[in-house]
Amino acid sequence: MGKPISLDRVKTRARELQLIDEAFEHNADITIDNTNVTRTERAKYIGQAKEHGYRVVGYYMQSVLKDCLERNRLRSGAAKVPDKAILSKAKLLEMPSLCEGFDELWYVSMDKGAFNEQTWKEE
Repeated sequence: MGKPISLDRVKTRARELQLIDEAFEHNADITIDNTNVTRTERAKYIGQAKEHGYRVVGYYMQSVLKDCLERNRLRSGAAKVPDKAILSKAKLLEMPSLCEGFDELWYVSMDKGAFNEQTWKEE
C-alpha cells in the first residue's frame, strides 16, 4: 500500500503536502489516510497523483453513524473528538465514484471484527 501519510499524524497541511511532494519526487508509493468525505477533498489528492503518473486506488470504509459515535465514546485524550465533528462529517459525505479519477475503488465493511473488501459497484 505504500507509506501512510495522515494529517492526524503530521499535524499540518504544509507538512502533509511536503511529504506528498517528496514521495512524488522519489516515485514512492503512498497511502493518504484521511477522512475525505467530499469530492472536492478527494480531487486535490487524485489530481496530484494523476499528474505524477500514479494509479489511484480508493477505499470507502462503510460506517454506521451510531457505531462511530459509540467507538468515539470509548476513546480518551486527543483520540476522542466532539460528537458534532462526527455528525458534521456524516452530513457532508459524498459517496465516491470511479468517475472522480480512481483507477480502482473498494468498498470495505466490518464483519465480526474483520475487514471485508468488495469491488466497488457504481450506484
